Amino acid sequence: MTNCVLCKDELKPEEGQLIWRGDDCRIILVNDSDLPGFCRVIWNRHVAEMTDLSYGEREHLMTLVFAVEEAVRHVMRPDKVNIAALGNMVPHIHWHVIPRYKDDAFFPGS
Repeated sequence: MTNCVLCKDELKPEEGQLIWRGDDCRIILVNDSDLPGFCRVIWNRHVAEMTDLSYGEREHLMTLVFAVEEAVRHVMRPDKVNIAALGNMVPHIHWHVIPRYKDDAFFPGS
């Protein structure tokens, strides 16, 4: 899809940095100073819903999402990790893996 922001191959520096790319998905370290360590796991092919993927593709994607969560926990030592896939604004399968800290601006009660 030509107008999908997640289908494009190149990232502007202000958008983030590609940290890994495989045949089916890629991992972007998002450039967000309010949420250090925020990663997106993006399915390369344009699909909108998890059920658009085969069972094997879903398993592969979620294995990668959990591996990113584990790496973020090990490296960033957050108080909590948020994992979310919404797709309301960008209907292209992608998962957010966001390390959260009790003193971050978005943590409940901060």
